[in-house]
This record gives sequence, structure tokens and C-alpha cells, in this order.
Amino acid sequence: MKKVLFQSLCLILISFAVPSYGDQLDRVLALMEEKGGKIETLTADFTQVKRFSLFDDKQESRGRIYYKKGGKMAWHYAPPDSNEVYLNDGVAWTYIPDIKQIQKIDLGRDYKISTLLIGFGVPASELKKNFAISLVSEDEGGAFVLDFFPRNKEIANVLEKIRVWLDREKMVPVRTEQFERSKDTTVFEFTNISINPPIKDSFFKFKAPKGVEVVDYSKL
Repeated sequence: MKKVLFQSLCLILISFAVPSYGDQLDRVLALMEEKGGKIETLTADFTQVKRFSLFDDKQESRGRIYYKKGGKMAWHYAPPDSNEVYLNDGVAWTYIPDIKQIQKIDLGRDYKISTLLIGFGVPASELKKNFAISLVSEDEGGAFVLDFFPRNKEIANVLEKIRVWLDREKMVPVRTEQFERSKDTTVFEFTNISINPPIKDSFFKFKAPKGVEVVDYSKL
């Protein structure tokens, strides 16, 4: 009898010790939306590491990102890459100087680029609509850790999940990792984050340099 009571007491204690991640997830998403709503602009340095499982190789890049409320974003890669990516009005422009080409892509059709906006001002309702979300950790090195599983079957066939580390104070990503079905991964780490610096709308309006080929994938 004492053994049964002891086991019951242990189960009760465990139930208090284990967090209710369902309730906490809603709280984290609400906090993310609340603080995200106060962010008009953001800049940060980033490092990007793409690992190729088939070749056991990796590709490293770095640069700076610029964000403005309303889905406006720019990624400026540092040499030797020097690529530029602009997100504005539901369209992404990728400028690749090495091949003198600009690629125009509809964000609704390109999961790799559209997922870069996760954690940057996207409403919780929209995130829940597009992803099944789970809270992995409530505090890992000062960050909330969330997994985002694509609901779209076409995207899910290629992308297994996106794991995001959110700074607990700023509620913006400090790390994002994309897991592909091919076992390739891409990791972004963000540092030197500045909230609400002055950035003009014109900064996000990409102007194609002369003599550069424009490939419009949005019409394909």
C-alpha cells in the first residue's frame, strides 16, 4: 500500500515538474506576436552554413539582413558571394552578380525564401495556418526553441521542418535551421541585432543593373 502511495505521489510531482507545452506554446506565440508588432525595422549580421549530406560538404556565407514591417526584407551577402535578395510585395528578387542574372520568384511558390520571414513580424495566426508548431524548449541558452512543420504537402515533401531559436527578450530569431528531406541542412545565425533603426521603404525596391538578365520564375 505504501509503495502504491509513493508511486502515486511521484506521478503527481512529475506532472507538476513537466511543463504543459501546449499552453506554453500559445503563450510564446502570443508573446512573439506582441513584441513583433512593436518592431518596425530590424538589422542584423548573419552567418549561413549549408551542409550537403550527399557530398559530406558544406558552404559558408555571411552578410547583413534588413527588415521592415510589412514583409519587406533584404539579404546582402558579403564577398566573395556578393549576392543580394530582396523581399517586397510578395515577390523575391535574387541578384547573382557572378552570372549577371536576376531571378524573380513568387514567395508563395518558393518555400526556401518564404521561410526566411518566420520570426520576423509574421502573425501567429498565419504561422499556425501554414505550419504545425511545437515548443521544443522553453529556455535553451536564453532562447525559446520552436519547430515548424509545413502543412502544405508539396513543401513537406521537400522540407521536413524549420527549427527556430527565439531570443526570450526581443522575441526575434537568433538562429534558424532548415531540415530538408534530402538530409541537407541550412543554418542561419543572427548577431548584432538592432531594433527599429531608420530604414526607408525605397531601400527594399530592387533596381536591376543594366546588362543583367532577368529570369521571371513567377510566371512559370
